[in-house]
Amino acid sequence: MKKGSKLPFINRTCEVCGKDKESGYKVNFCKKINMYLCNKHYQQIKLYGTIKQRTRKDLNEIVIYDTYAEIILYDLKNEEKCRAIIDIEDIDKVKNYKWSEMGSGYATATYYKGDMKTGILLHRLIMGLDDEKDYDHKDGNRKDCRKQNLRPASSLENAKNRLRQNTNTSGFIGVSWSKVKDMWRSYIQVDYKQKHLGYFDSIRDATFERIKAEMKYYKEYRNLYNENEYIEVYGEEDIVNLKQELLLS
Repeated sequence: MKKGSKLPFINRTCEVCGKDKESGYKVNFCKKINMYLCNKHYQQIKLYGTIKQRTRKDLNEIVIYDTYAEIILYDLKNEEKCRAIIDIEDIDKVKNYKWSEMGSGYATATYYKGDMKTGILLHRLIMGLDDEKDYDHKDGNRKDCRKQNLRPASSLENAKNRLRQNTNTSGFIGVSWSKVKDMWRSYIQVDYKQKHLGYFDSIRDATFERIKAEMKYYKEYRNLYNENEYIEVYGEEDIVNLKQELLLS
């Protein structure tokens, strides 16, 4: 080869992901593992000594089923933490965001609104970025963002559908043990104020009173957790009779 002449182009390919120099990627030989690597995997070997299956910058994997899809949400170690559920028709709308789970249970991502980086909740992106509207998850699962599970709701209506807190020890929402009375206490939030429903000898009676109050004050926005748990433990007869009484009243 004559002096000053260019070396012939050799198209190197990353042996991990298949990215090549011809497509504009930087590919180098890594002596540590005797492989050609793109810059991403080369830096992983340099920093961690191993190839990472996922990094914090990788987009979420989306698993598609017959009638819905699941977005896999990852923890700080890039391991699967949980999944969010969406309609198949919304995949294109959400696939270019990096989604994660908030402490409150919502799926969230960041995006640029003009020059400002801001956060967005998965269900709000699906229903439209309208700051004047809020939405409630009908079944209380904040990661089920299929449109059939979302409905317009005010902040007050949304609060009616709260999940059972981790600090709850009775197993039922709005039911706790009173050490002073040595009885079970039942209560409910109405218009942001706690309403006392009474003290009861059994947790069954306290829970049933709470369910009656939910039907009265929360109506279609009530969380069905207590009702489902009550039926699981005590059977459905009390609930069926209660609903019939309410229909007749």
